[in-house]
Amino acid sequence: MAYMAIKMSGVPLLNPVKRWAKTIVADQQTAKYLENSKLPRLNLGCGINVVDGWLNVDQITGPPGVVFLNGSSHWPYKDRSFEAVLCEHMIEHVNKEIGEIILTEIFRILRPGGSVRIVTPDLNFLGRVLNEKSAQIDLYLNRMRQFLGVELSRCDAVNAAFRNYGHSYIYTPTELRGQMERAGFVNIVETRGGQPHNPIFIGAEGHGAVIGEDVNALEAFGLEARKPDA
Repeated sequence: MAYMAIKMSGVPLLNPVKRWAKTIVADQQTAKYLENSKLPRLNLGCGINVVDGWLNVDQITGPPGVVFLNGSSHWPYKDRSFEAVLCEHMIEHVNKEIGEIILTEIFRILRPGGSVRIVTPDLNFLGRVLNEKSAQIDLYLNRMRQFLGVELSRCDAVNAAFRNYGHSYIYTPTELRGQMERAGFVNIVETRGGQPHNPIFIGAEGHGAVIGEDVNALEAFGLEARKPDA
């Protein structure tokens, strides 16, 4: 469950020399990827979810195949460089203002007609956790207890979603849709975590392998959208 923004909140910033060195290497790795890829796709804040055929980027580059990127500011990619961008369980780890920067950068680097998929925890579902008695909510609570290794009340589980894991801002689908529309995206489709609509994203998500695909689909939504053709 390690993604770029989790580490942004929990790891000291690199000193300028190390950041410069990582940036030089990342520029070389990115140039090689873009030169050799016929279908360039960016996996933003990948953590340990390294996907074949994608440029997997994160601020922490421990796992093999991960390229350094500080996603909270202007990205070192040319306009219209990528066909698709996956941002899975990352945008909730930065504040709303940085989230807007991320969406703007995604829009900029996508080719016309390119696709984005944003997956993030669902604030509406957390409201259900507090108030609803159902088999789905029992499943979620029991899985969280197993995952964290502690006893959790409904209130504990909701507070954990806000206070733990390095989370900063939890969205509703309506809120995130509005931000994506303001960034310029069109044809926005709502899905659940781990259930992509566009085939280009099939098999690319990793969060379900950590928490379980069933719970991932409950607790997270995904919004997919396109950059206009012209």
